[in-house]
Amino acid sequence: MPQFRALALLTFSPEASLSTLADYVGSSLPAASRMIDGLVAKNLVARTECRHDRRQVSLELTPLGRSAFLESRQATQRQLAQRLAGLSTTQRQTVIEVMGWLGEVFGSDAELGRRANGNSAGNNS
Repeated sequence: MPQFRALALLTFSPEASLSTLADYVGSSLPAASRMIDGLVAKNLVARTECRHDRRQVSLELTPLGRSAFLESRQATQRQLAQRLAGLSTTQRQTVIEVMGWLGEVFGSDAELGRRANGNSAGNNS
């Protein structure tokens, strides 16, 4: 799951730093670094020189990483749709309503990625 979340962040926040990624997935910097090492070895993520600060490294999805994330997300959506297919129309409407509330509370991956990089529309910093 942390790897999926890392790929999600990098999908919505290209050039994220290791610190941003560690905060997003809820891990320490060393643990995030080990995870990224594994994703780099699988050619899913690339480390690049930060455009704004040469002392920092930016993380970016490779084309293979973007494809792997999208495929994984689509598979998860299909599996969720199959599990929910047995619910009544009323139950499905309730699930949709609750998911809307959860989205308001937790935000989407895209919004979390923008916040992680300080690019939120309502950013007061």
